[in-house]
This record gives sequence, C-alpha cells and structure tokens, in this order.
Amino acid sequence: MLEYLKKISIFICVFGLLGILIVLYLYEPLEVSISRLLLKDTKEGVYFVSGNLKNLESKSNTLFLEICDSVSCISCVYFNPSKSTIEKLENTLHNNHTLKIKGRFEYYYGSPEIIVYNFYFSEKG
Repeated sequence: MLEYLKKISIFICVFGLLGILIVLYLYEPLEVSISRLLLKDTKEGVYFVSGNLKNLESKSNTLFLEICDSVSCISCVYFNPSKSTIEKLENTLHNNHTLKIKGRFEYYYGSPEIIVYNFYFSEKG
C-alpha cells in the first residue's frame, strides 16, 4: 500500500511541475515594438519593449520616463527606483543606448502607458 502511495505522489508531483512549466511558457510576455503597442487593437497586458530613452524625471520616489522607437514614443512609470537604477537610466539617456523594459501596458485616463517591472540595460549601458 505504501509503495502504491509513493508512486501516486511522484506521478502527481511530476505532472504538477509539468503543468506549471507549460503555464509559464504560455504566459511569457511578447516582445513588441512601441509602434505596434500603440495600435488600437493591442490588448492591455505585460510586454517587452525596446527603444531609446528620451525623457527621465523623478518625483516622489517615482520615475517618469519616455521610451521611443524609430516611429513612436510611449510614457512609462517606475515605482520605488533604487539609486543604482536611476544612475543606470541616466547613463543610458546621456549615451543614447538602447533600453529594454518589461512592463504592463495599459491606458491611464485614456493615455497609453507602461508600468515598468524590470529594466534590461545593454552591455554599453
């Protein structure tokens, strides 16, 4: 009986882990251009976006930034930034390096914006 329960437990654990991996794979954010993100049919959700940083402003422990591709720009907000993140962003801005972000695209009072979860700096930045 114990041997039977061990086999069932292992079976359930293995398929449970496989199920988690499949769900994570299916819900991986898409990488899209800013221009594509700003089309009217784009759904709110989590995306990867790359571009050049154009504006950077800090107010009340919140960063407001604008990231642009060759065609369009989008406003972004990042909450509770560390000093090292601010320094890296300032370096990226001043050196015009490409920045990749992961964040939630949504409409804030009718205007598109990204709430940034993570920054991915280039090797140069």
